[in-house]
Order: sequence, then structure tokens, then C-alpha cells
Amino acid sequence: SRADPERGDHAYAFHLGAEGRFHLGHSADGIPWQPAWPVGLVSWYGACAYAAWMADRTDRPWRLLHDLEWEKAARGVDGRHYPWGDYLDPTWARMNQSHRGRPERAAVTDMTVDESPYGVRGLGGNVRDWCANGYDRSGPEAGAPVVPQPADIDEPYRMSRGGSWSSGSALCRAASRFASSPETRIVGLGFRIAWAGASG
Repeated sequence: SRADPERGDHAYAFHLGAEGRFHLGHSADGIPWQPAWPVGLVSWYGACAYAAWMADRTDRPWRLLHDLEWEKAARGVDGRHYPWGDYLDPTWARMNQSHRGRPERAAVTDMTVDESPYGVRGLGGNVRDWCANGYDRSGPEAGAPVVPQPADIDEPYRMSRGGSWSSGSALCRAASRFASSPETRIVGLGFRIAWAGASG
């Protein structure tokens, strides 16, 4: 039976064609998935494995961001509501009111306004990002330093941040926090990796 592509838990992004090559799949409406769309359908474990592979390949300490690092990248130092400021126009980020018809992802280069003070794109919409740490409903203690640590393997939920192409405006706010089982694979949840280079 065909899995629901919106949920995606058992769906595959690539399919083997008759000629022996892999091809991107299609959305629920039969729209071909595009190579320039942000990655989705990746579990937290898969995202961590990719970061470890990239770190080994490049000899740099690539990893998922702690959710507070993600929030700082989105909000800068002024605590803005969205990566671009405090006001939301649906055409500025890929969300469920960005365009007519069924919501769908967009190329990572399409939404030029969805850019943080640090030049990071797509934090307000398109695809939500897995974060390294486990979910803590209370959040960090005010004023306490944050030392990025991956989630304990026994923690049942992992953090994810950001809006997605199927999100309403409230869920596109940079302070929104989400919890998912690390095995979750959905089209609207992907990841980004970073590493701390030498300053100066």
C-alpha cells in the first residue's frame, strides 16, 4: 500500500527507475519533487549520521545545532519574532498561506525575505529543522550558559525548530519549539548542520 506522502513515515524520496537509476518521487498531488527543495523525510538519527559522515569527510566538526543556537541564528540579538523582523506577510516565507492551492515546498533560494540577520535562509518556513538536543518543556534557566550537547539516547523526544510549508503564521515564529520522536520521518522536517570555525 502507498504511504501518505504528507506523513512520510514509510515513504521514500527516491525511487529506482526501470533503467536502474534513482529518481525523486512525487507529492500527494503528483507534483514532481525538485532537487532544489530542502531535504525532508530524514529521522533525527539519519540527520546525526549525515553530520558525522560530513565531519569525517571534511575533517571539520559538523553537527546539528542546539535549539538555542538555532534560535539565535534566526532572531539575532534583538529578539525579533521572525528572521526578517516582527511583521509577517505570508509571501515572505514558505508557509500554508504563501500561495494559492495546496501548500508545497519551495526551492531554498526562492524566499529571499526569509533570511536572518546572519544571512541564514529558510528559518521561518519551508522545512523545520531537527536540533541536537532533547526536548525540555521548561527550557533553559534564564541567564544560564548553554553548552551544546546532543540528546541523551534514552530521551524520548528531540527538539525541532522553524516553520514549514504547511505551518500557519504562529508556528513560523522563531521562538516556536517542537518535540518529535527521533524516529519521525515527515516531509516537513529536515535538518541543517553547522560547525564552529576559528574566529578572526
